[in-house]
Amino acid sequence: MSDDYESDDDDDGRGFAFLRKLGVPQGAQHLVLTFGIVAIVGLGFAAYYVGERVRVARGGKSDKEMVVTTWGGDPPVPVDVNGDGTEDLVGIYTADTVYIGAFDGRDGKLLWRHGPINVERPMNGGLPQFGVQGDRVLVHQKGTGTLLSLRDGKPAGTVPLQSGRVVCGGPAFGGPLVVETMRVEELLEVDLKGPSVAKLEGRRPCERTMSRARTTDAKELTGDGRVMWAISEGDDTVGVALEAKVATLHGYAKGSTTPAWSAKVEGLGANIRTVDLASGRVLVSYLVMPGATKGFAAFDAKTGKPLWKHPLEGPGFIHGVSLSPTRAYVTVGEFLVVHDATSGAALFALATGKHEDDE
Repeated sequence: MSDDYESDDDDDGRGFAFLRKLGVPQGAQHLVLTFGIVAIVGLGFAAYYVGERVRVARGGKSDKEMVVTTWGGDPPVPVDVNGDGTEDLVGIYTADTVYIGAFDGRDGKLLWRHGPINVERPMNGGLPQFGVQGDRVLVHQKGTGTLLSLRDGKPAGTVPLQSGRVVCGGPAFGGPLVVETMRVEELLEVDLKGPSVAKLEGRRPCERTMSRARTTDAKELTGDGRVMWAISEGDDTVGVALEAKVATLHGYAKGSTTPAWSAKVEGLGANIRTVDLASGRVLVSYLVMPGATKGFAAFDAKTGKPLWKHPLEGPGFIHGVSLSPTRAYVTVGEFLVVHDATSGAALFALATGKHEDDE
């Protein structure tokens, strides 16, 4: 058989010349080539699988572990985990199951995770079940508090939290954590530096740093019967009042019970759902009816001047907002979105919205 024979093949016989030189009969050349391609692809997947197992065995993270399918309903705790000067975030999420993890504030990449953890109602508005103090993280798991290293997520001991219900922030960020219990007149103060647990008598508002739970008694702060609830930080106080079925923000200077300014989120009015206050800015989430237009917006805490606004499209309610000096965090549906607090520019989002059982 000569090299210049004519063939009915699409490649005019030239594409299989290397197979003919190996002595493969003409009728089997397509089959051999197909199996060869399948074998190469199979070897590639096998190499990836083995490499994945080796990386995990050496203490690395698998690709599956890196995927956040659902973010917990509570906003994250912002803290510099890796010491690079950028605010990172710690929070509860799901991958193949429920974990607590730390994420890089620059790009949202996973720094470490701990789990699976056994927490009550962790997703979509569940009760706060973790807190940060210094270089330790406390995770409440049905009566037991697990201590983790903030830097790498490794276990660092346990504390008893009988009847524990909600993990709150301390009076000052970095101080002992307060844990609400199932008993009406009992709180627990957990000092992670000890660690130690002490009982606190009397019921007080849950002062969870960076969360909507920081809202406190409105009359005590504003002296205004119209204000339903209020939040205060430093010299700034912001209250929310419902006037003619339209939610209005009121800003108060320190020591004053007369509003220094008032503002509405939308010209037609909006139901203000959650509010946070930090570094002279107010962050609110809102819902406008009819049409259920939703979004979040920032205002100047001293003047009420609108700073920026982001309408949201698609399904899912906004579960919470939290504000730090540099970042704005919004939990909406199954996602956590992160924005620059000054400009409102979107930085990144966590969660794919896809569950393992969707596959």
